[in-house]
Amino acid sequence: MSIVLERIAKLIKFLLLGLIFLLPFQTRLIYKLGLINGNPWEYGTESLYGTEILLGIIILLALVYFALSVFKNKQLIFWHKNELLSFRMVLFYLTTLLLLINVFIFALDKGISVYKLTSLILSGAFICLLIVFKPKITNIYYALVASATFQSILAIEQFVSQKVLANKWLGVAAQDPNTLGTPVVEISTGRWLRTFGTLPHPNILAGFLLIALIFIIGLTILNDNRRTKKLLTLFFIINLVGLLTTLSRGAIFALALAIIIWSFIKQKDKEINKKISKYVLVSVFIIIAFSVSFPELIGSRTLGQDRLENISNTSRLTQYSEFWQIYKSNWLSGIGLNNYTVAEYLNSPGQSAWDYQPMHNAYLLIIAELGLMGLIVVISYLAFLISKFKQRINFSQEQLIAFISLLAISIVAIFDHYLWSFYFGLLLFSLVMSLNIRQEEQEK
Repeated sequence: MSIVLERIAKLIKFLLLGLIFLLPFQTRLIYKLGLINGNPWEYGTESLYGTEILLGIIILLALVYFALSVFKNKQLIFWHKNELLSFRMVLFYLTTLLLLINVFIFALDKGISVYKLTSLILSGAFICLLIVFKPKITNIYYALVASATFQSILAIEQFVSQKVLANKWLGVAAQDPNTLGTPVVEISTGRWLRTFGTLPHPNILAGFLLIALIFIIGLTILNDNRRTKKLLTLFFIINLVGLLTTLSRGAIFALALAIIIWSFIKQKDKEINKKISKYVLVSVFIIIAFSVSFPELIGSRTLGQDRLENISNTSRLTQYSEFWQIYKSNWLSGIGLNNYTVAEYLNSPGQSAWDYQPMHNAYLLIIAELGLMGLIVVISYLAFLISKFKQRINFSQEQLIAFISLLAISIVAIFDHYLWSFYFGLLLFSLVMSLNIRQEEQEK
């Protein structure tokens, strides 16, 4: 029995690493196409992702593992009565109850709200699996870095060819810079395509590459092998160039701020600061080279003075007033999970489907959809970040890497919504959060 349990645990760890590698691949079966005014509506579309199937298989294997463990030990070794009645579990029960009330009573469209709830459940299961089965942390880093490097190579190819070819097996939709609605930068020579990899938007790819770059720096700090360090430097260069081709200001800003904070925390450790400084110098060189090669692109994204940038900036500012109109009428109950674009449609029904976009601030989006409970969740999360920062002096290297990753993704959440509104974003956040929770558990 012990051998069977050990093999199942090894298989689960292997599949979890495979899932991390496959996260950016958006292969899915759409079983309900959302429509608004006759146009496809992504936030009302319901689909089954290939990674969801893989995660479901892992969950089933975990249930078999737990069942066999109970049979072998004649008791449930993972949960005890005192734990089930602890304060944090009572808080979990209350949060779950309030979430169900939000979904089944207050949601404007209960169907898409239930669909979003399944994504949250899977994200929670992903966190639990990573905490319980504990794949080696460096293996998690390498799995994500390997995946990100593939995405960066693909992004660089897209940047050079200025097109994204459709591939249903990889879940990639065709993108053409001459098609209206495609994320581009407008310069004197025309419209320049921002890169996607296999993900649905350049900013989402940028967030993934951001975490990969932090993991690469972390692996360099943890590794003393010279050959491995050289390989990691190559991966860093590829992924940084990939990040630059997305032209995502939020992710680049988050990376710069995260590295500055990392250096500040470790200012007394000369060896670690030397390793970080090496990557800073490499980054400066690559950014300068990229800026010299594509000055108009960088100028447009930095200054934001061309027509499309002005439209984008104006739209984002308008979203804050729209948020307030939605929130003030539903501050207690919220409008329901995944219902932000539904509320926009009800307030202004005559627009095209793509004009209805979630608030480009994940924190405010959560507050709008969950009401008072969302506000409590956001405040609690920010308090958690602050408390973690106060503990920084006593961090191990792994704890610091986990915290810097969480901090970086938290900065990105100020400028975008995908960490809450997209299944991929939820899993990416869950992965980073699990690393932080694992480090806390190890402390205890």
